[in-house]
Amino acid sequence: MIERRKFDRVFKSSIVRFRFFKSHLGMSSRCENICEEGMRLVALQRLSPGMMLNLNFQLEELGPPILASAKVIWQNNRDNIYYPFAVGLKFTKISSADRERIASYIKTASRENPSNAPKVVR
Repeated sequence: MIERRKFDRVFKSSIVRFRFFKSHLGMSSRCENICEEGMRLVALQRLSPGMMLNLNFQLEELGPPILASAKVIWQNNRDNIYYPFAVGLKFTKISSADRERIASYIKTASRENPSNAPKVVR
């Protein structure tokens, strides 16, 4: 299968806190990869396509959090008892400054070659 992605993405595991749109119920999950347009989460709970989420996550440990809204685009089952679902999110609302931070983070990761650098897919 040939991947034809519009944006480069970085494979980096990090915590993402989210809540359902117009809800105070908050949950956490893990980001597997991120690009300027969205991210892939692995989740304990099923998130159906079309659901809207408010996200809070960090790119760097000491950096300020990124706040964004996202729409669930797809959801797949995984053979993993800790995170049985993979979820594709598309950002629907994110500040231009935060989008630029993501783009800059990906560019920096693509210039780094050490084995511990996040993997970039083109």
